[in-house]
Amino acid sequence: MESAVKKEYFLDGLCCSHCAAGIEQEIRDLDGVRQASVDFPSKTLRVEYSGPERGEALVCRAETIAKRYNPDIVIKEKGISGPGKRTLFL
Repeated sequence: MESAVKKEYFLDGLCCSHCAAGIEQEIRDLDGVRQASVDFPSKTLRVEYSGPERGEALVCRAETIAKRYNPDIVIKEKGISGPGKRTLFL
């Protein structure tokens, strides 16, 4: 059984809850995705998928899905940007 990877991404440009719900559902349906949720107020995509090697392909597919709802959406991985630094999204 492949190990699960959990990641969080910022959906820069996400502007409506309807789009968030549609993006969430389509990402959930992708092969290898175990769980996916989009929190509209924080513009956060949380996804759990099997196998670390799927990460880049998953982000690429997720961005393609998101751009069908709004072509201005850009997906950025959340996390620490450097030693002792954190990324703050407003």
